[in-house]
Amino acid sequence: MTVESKLLVTCLVLLGVALVYAVLKMTSVWYDHHVSRHDLIAESKRRRFAYLKALADRDRALAQAQAAEAGASVIIEDEIAEPAQAA
Repeated sequence: MTVESKLLVTCLVLLGVALVYAVLKMTSVWYDHHVSRHDLIAESKRRRFAYLKALADRDRALAQAQAAEAGASVIIEDEIAEPAQAA
């Protein structure tokens, strides 16, 4: 093999290695992006569920308090003062 052909083979091997490295690097960046996006979506769903659960618990407690208040309320009627009779 001549020096030129060895140099050509070496350049082709280096280009092949660089191509494989670039493809693997892009694939890892793509994978990392989608994994972090999935994690953000999952966290968002967890937070939304916790928020809606807290709202439901608050509404349930408020409804129970209103029901207890409605059942225990007492109506006090003021006596109406009779107008003074004209003589």
